[in-house]
Amino acid sequence: MYQRPDMITPGVDVHGQPIDPRKIQDHFEEFYEDLFEELSKYGDIESLNVCDNLADHMV
Repeated sequence: MYQRPDMITPGVDVHGQPIDPRKIQDHFEEFYEDLFEELSKYGDIESLNVCDNLADHMV
């Protein structure tokens, strides 16, 4: 569900430009906050785990 901005080429964007690690972290935190807020509409959240899955079927 979460698509890192540098998922295919770590550290660079789709145009080959370096991505500031803080920008990647901010992107993740915005995603997490949005997801948490949406899911909490349906009840209490005991835990929420977001992990990387870079298996071949994902790239």
